[in-house]
Amino acid sequence: MQQQQAADQRREERREDRREAAEREERLEARIAEREARLEARLLQPPSAAAARLASESNSGFRSNKAFDTLPLFSGANNQPFRSWNEEFVSIAGIVGVHHDNLRELRLKLTGPARAHYYGRYTDQDEPTLKAAMAHLSSEFGAKYEESKLWADVYQFKRKPGSPGKDVTRTLAANRQKMLAAGIPTVRSEAEDIYYLHELSLTTAQLAVFLAQLSGRADASDARLKRLTGAPDETRRESLMPALTSSDERTALFTTRLSLIVAFLDHDPGEPPGHGGTARAAATSGLTDDTSGPPPPARLPPPPQTSTTPTTRAAMVLALKAHWDNRRAREGPAPRFHGPRQGENTEYLSRNAATFAERQANQWCFGCTPEQLAKQGPIPHWECKHHGQDASEADRSIRVPGSGRSQRRH
Repeated sequence: MQQQQAADQRREERREDRREAAEREERLEARIAEREARLEARLLQPPSAAAARLASESNSGFRSNKAFDTLPLFSGANNQPFRSWNEEFVSIAGIVGVHHDNLRELRLKLTGPARAHYYGRYTDQDEPTLKAAMAHLSSEFGAKYEESKLWADVYQFKRKPGSPGKDVTRTLAANRQKMLAAGIPTVRSEAEDIYYLHELSLTTAQLAVFLAQLSGRADASDARLKRLTGAPDETRRESLMPALTSSDERTALFTTRLSLIVAFLDHDPGEPPGHGGTARAAATSGLTDDTSGPPPPARLPPPPQTSTTPTTRAAMVLALKAHWDNRRAREGPAPRFHGPRQGENTEYLSRNAATFAERQANQWCFGCTPEQLAKQGPIPHWECKHHGQDASEADRSIRVPGSGRSQRRH
């Protein structure tokens, strides 16, 4: 009877997963079609409309400054780097001066996806500050969560052995300019600096999990920071200048981020030797993983082993690992860790996705509720008391909806 109920539950879970996947695909196709229809009038203007627009700009007395002639168009396609193009444009705009219509120069330099993204928010009649317009473009084409790396290139700079002093000075000046161009203030709050130190300590896997969780927070996400970076200044002249001191809104954002990352690290059990944060620290600082001292002596090859028949427990562990790997690689909605499905509630979907990513990175059980996992502690999924190697068939059949089928002993 229990086996039949478990089979019925598995079939119902598969049907619901298929329905959810179909609904997500339909909504995605509808959004793409709507966006294409909305932008078609702008992207595919007939020659007569484009000529009329250029003629209108000419009649208004606008003349493009020759200083912008050497700057290429920006489309955002084919991984065209936004940061360097942005720095060059802002530098030219600063030389030309705020009395020139640099915003119109920006519109003339945009093409393809970048032009579509700009006109998805602004019109020719809108007058955002140049910083606000660049922040809007950066939200789509700029690097995400790059502030800690830019900060480390200045405040954790490591001089290469044998490099001339002039190269050190030149590199530091260039790194500082990149930091300022990204909107990082010259004088920051203590919370911002301490947050960068915490973020730089995360391993690559931990960083992916934490940033996924951060993206679900409207008050601390990268999109929120980009909006603050492009917030209009009191005068148009100030819109071309990098921020000198941190604003109250930016300080509040990094205070929230700091509390979140401290809580994240408080639940970090650590990793076995050889799998710590060395790789991320080396990638950040430019150092290698090599340590001083002679290399370890070569190991002799292990003696040949005779083949043995795997025990029932070993076979069960292999089966659990194989099923866990299949569920991890499966596309579709995340398991419903945080209760019944709540439609398209963004916060609910983000929490489930973040929890799923955290368990993927740490090899934790997908079938446990958050309360069950908290009671057991950070143990690998095959040792789970509810769904692991020692669990009964009945226990393994009770799972978080969407986390996969129950396991059978072989």
